[in-house]
Amino acid sequence: VESDGLLAGKYQLKTVIGRGGMSMVWEAYDHAAKRDAAVKKIQLPEGPLAKTRRTLALQEARTLVTLRHPNIVDIYEVIEIPSGLYLVLEFLQGKTLQHILAEQKRLPWPRLKEILKPVCAALEFAHSRGVVHRDLKPSNVMLTPDGRIKVMDFGIARAVAEGDQEFDLVAGDGVDSGPARLGRTSNLVGTPGYRPPEAEQGIVSTAFDVYSLGAVAYEGLVGELPPRPGPGSVERIRTRLKERVPELPLAVGKTIQASLEPD
Repeated sequence: VESDGLLAGKYQLKTVIGRGGMSMVWEAYDHAAKRDAAVKKIQLPEGPLAKTRRTLALQEARTLVTLRHPNIVDIYEVIEIPSGLYLVLEFLQGKTLQHILAEQKRLPWPRLKEILKPVCAALEFAHSRGVVHRDLKPSNVMLTPDGRIKVMDFGIARAVAEGDQEFDLVAGDGVDSGPARLGRTSNLVGTPGYRPPEAEQGIVSTAFDVYSLGAVAYEGLVGELPPRPGPGSVERIRTRLKERVPELPLAVGKTIQASLEPD
């Protein structure tokens, strides 16, 4: 914040509305555009690779600004100043899918389908731009009072560019070229219960989000997270879906099972 009390001379930081290990989010007001906004500060680690990390984080943030889609929260601006890296985002109000599931435990398939179809559209668009979300979960799906559905917090997403040798911030493994568009990162990303098994090896691809989407769908229908991936896990998923949601269309059940395949 500058001497006038405003970030970048126009954003008034008001209330802290979110806090994580590497970030903090404020409700803010944009005095230039005369609108509410959310400001997220990315805390970058110190150390010998701090400059490289900052450069890559800035590249990533600028990529996220280009993700303009009706079902993705808008990022208005990226601000890089000595105190840190800031993202200025669309300010959203409403309920997250996490809040809805806390209230209702589980949802009938027609209602869950209404919510997840826009989420699929958002992910398809991001993947077409080479961006993987890497932390899709119910708390990152917002339902606004006017009926819009927005996927939030692409904050740890990374542009998956084939041949990008600096994809890994620490180990520098590079990215495997080819249709799978795999990347490796030394940082374990995602949230337990929603991240696929290959996350343990630092492997990131668009399949990462597909697994997370399946986990969200399963939780929304059954009321609990899917079993840990491993031998017999898909069979247990199949059985549980039949027990709890016998009316679920066969093709939907098969799609969810396929998305949660350990391989």
